[in-house]
Amino acid sequence: MSTSTILSKACMLCLCVLFSAPSISAFEPPPRRPTVEESLKDFTCPPRDDSNVVLTAAFAMRPLQLCPFRRSIERHSPGTFVVIFIEDGDVPEWRLQKGGNIVTARVPAGVNTGDHWYGEWRWIAFHAYLESCGYLGPDSQKSGMMAIIDGRDSIFQDDLWKNPMMLKAQETNSVILTLEGNPERIGESWIPVNRTIRTEKYNRNWVEVCFQYTKFPDKSGITMEDILDSPISCAGTTMGSSTAVSSYVTSMVDELFNCPMDCWIQHGDQGVHNYLVAVAIKESDKGGEQLPWRGLVLEAGIAPAYNCALGTHLHLTLEDRHRYYLDLGSHEFMPPVVHQYDRIGGQHAMMNQFSCYFKI
Repeated sequence: MSTSTILSKACMLCLCVLFSAPSISAFEPPPRRPTVEESLKDFTCPPRDDSNVVLTAAFAMRPLQLCPFRRSIERHSPGTFVVIFIEDGDVPEWRLQKGGNIVTARVPAGVNTGDHWYGEWRWIAFHAYLESCGYLGPDSQKSGMMAIIDGRDSIFQDDLWKNPMMLKAQETNSVILTLEGNPERIGESWIPVNRTIRTEKYNRNWVEVCFQYTKFPDKSGITMEDILDSPISCAGTTMGSSTAVSSYVTSMVDELFNCPMDCWIQHGDQGVHNYLVAVAIKESDKGGEQLPWRGLVLEAGIAPAYNCALGTHLHLTLEDRHRYYLDLGSHEFMPPVVHQYDRIGGQHAMMNQFSCYFKI
């Protein structure tokens, strides 16, 4: 047998082995799920069952970065129990701050070497805190309202707890899921036009990375196509009744620990949030019991919060204490919470920053 024949048969054998061998899953599991004791170092619970609570994570941040957020809450929603989560060993000046109850979260080694896990780990800290303070479980007596807000780039400009949609969420024990997208002029009026996940590259990537190994339709009956055709929502402005929001946090954490490590590395909590929004929409349309909480999906101009990341029709009224208004044509709507206000551009965002700094 010639050398060329031997090589040819050897190559064919290699190809057969290559293509007949069973495929090995590339799924890399998420980190180990920590216990409550492993997640929190010290904390203070809200004083009353009916306390209105704001949760925000400040991992790898300095107190000044949350200054506009904290000052605006003090001004517009006094009496709010603000809970600020910092990482163990963080900067000492947090202890000197007023206007927030500091919770020290134990972040595992390796997480705090970069910022790619912070988005996911805040939900673990939130969940541990809520469990420790009696917000989870069938025996919970909590009757207040709660908001999970990204404090770095959010401001309050009205009393959130008096907003009609917040009161409705409390009455119906629901979670408000705020949609992103701008109103567009149709004829003489403005109508909300919500961006879908399919049309926005970042949100689409988060969803596809987090659920790349999920077998669809999943337990809720939803498909990847259903998710991609759903409107984009932002996890950084999730609010409603205390018990419903606490249950939502449980869903977030449970789903995150079903996702691959790729999801954690690529800020995938937003992908998990959008998955939950898609399921909430499906259940509200057809009924279902996959989610232990009810979602109240609200558009811009109705929701208590407005997200500026995908562009905005907000404008600033200098005569009215530098508040942002949403132009709806027939009327103006002032959202109690503006998220991602620093992406509006120009001097508007800086005005809020500087007016806060100079008061310290």
